[in-house]
Amino acid sequence: MLYKQQVDIIIPVHNSEKYLSDCLKSIDNQEYNKINVIIINDGSIDESEKIINSYVHSSRFNVKYFAFQEPQGVSVARNKGIELSSGEFVTFVDSDDIILPNHVKTLVHNMTENVSLSAVYTSKSDLSRNMKGKSKVLSLSDSFISVLSSKGVEGYVWNKLFRNKFLQKYHIQFKQNIVMSEDLLFVCDYLLKVSGNMRMSSNQSYYYRINNTSVTKSSSAEEARIQSQYLVYTLIEEMVSESSLNPKAVKVFYEKLMLFLNYALYRLGYNEQSQQIALLLKKLESKYLISFFMSSAIMSKEKMGYLYRKVKGGSYEP
Repeated sequence: MLYKQQVDIIIPVHNSEKYLSDCLKSIDNQEYNKINVIIINDGSIDESEKIINSYVHSSRFNVKYFAFQEPQGVSVARNKGIELSSGEFVTFVDSDDIILPNHVKTLVHNMTENVSLSAVYTSKSDLSRNMKGKSKVLSLSDSFISVLSSKGVEGYVWNKLFRNKFLQKYHIQFKQNIVMSEDLLFVCDYLLKVSGNMRMSSNQSYYYRINNTSVTKSSSAEEARIQSQYLVYTLIEEMVSESSLNPKAVKVFYEKLMLFLNYALYRLGYNEQSQQIALLLKKLESKYLISFFMSSAIMSKEKMGYLYRKVKGGSYEP
């Protein structure tokens, strides 16, 4: 019965001509057959529209296509995709990434009745070494930890399958005008509102490209990204305070917040916002510093980076 349920794949596209054809081909190669493809063209000015139009006519799946005349941002594009969705399940694919033929099938297979979210691991390298493994069901608190942790499934949306009925019931959308960590906010919002379990598969069936050309290097852009992440963590903290997460999950959240604040303080230098960050970091370190360095949710290289930035940046006393 599960394999008869429709999956809507939402693909935001913005000037993706270089990799878009590969992405769409990987979707057409899916072993799962009940798929609707929803493509949102976010004001592309390259050959993306031409590639999309060709795919609309050639794909073996039903394709819904919507185009914004001017770029609106990935959050607006994804929200439009959710608005157009009608399937039982929703997943996301970025237009420069590819998925293995078993990707959607694996996600659906793991979405049993007692599961609200299905997830697989991702790869930044060659998917020809696809790691197949067992899956396991995690409680709400353990799911939250896995989403936060670099050792877990992390906070991406494109390696996960969501129940559309929950997206609609709780009006879960991507927050606009956030330039970093919008995925993490969306996933945490979903998990904590649904208060359900997640089934995590050790399969690596999603390959994402790190597009360095899309990242602006200016200091003003860096500050905007930090401000965006700070807002995301603030909003998640509000969710955590109202949730039923166990103490371990709450502790891991604050350890991850410490990691971000440490990075932000190092990158921002001395300004008005850094004073506020330093105060909060000092408060958290007084409670969580020892557990941070003992935490299994924090990678060794993250702990080393924390120490490096603390020494290199000097001690700033607010």
